[in-house]
Amino acid sequence: MKFNLSKLTLALFVLFTFAAVAAQDLNADEILERLEEKAQATQDAAALVTGSLYDADGTEINLEVDVQFIADEQLTRAEFYQPDALADNFVVVDGDAVYNYLYVTNQVTILSTSDPDALGSLFPEVEEEVEGSFNA
Repeated sequence: MKFNLSKLTLALFVLFTFAAVAAQDLNADEILERLEEKAQATQDAAALVTGSLYDADGTEINLEVDVQFIADEQLTRAEFYQPDALADNFVVVDGDAVYNYLYVTNQVTILSTSDPDALGSLFPEVEEEVEGSFNA
């Protein structure tokens, strides 16, 4: 699976607009059509993503990430506020590179967006269907 800016941008856009679209009575085709229209019209965007992640042992982890992107520059930035272990770290996706800044060590790691293993197989191939829920 290739990790690229257009897929990341579309995924983030879908995530941020899901709540507004879900509140309307639309079928799947209408939702996809509206998402495509919005994606084409979007210039720049910013959102504060909050929620909870659940570890394999059931531990709840609070999540708070400030996400910004500039479409014309193909630039996306995500700054972490929660969980505390990631606070003050940020990731910048710029074309073919991912810049990962670690606050504690004051280091930047540069990774290729075309290498699916560059992020430690963060986006592995999924062979079976995964069930879950999304709370907007």
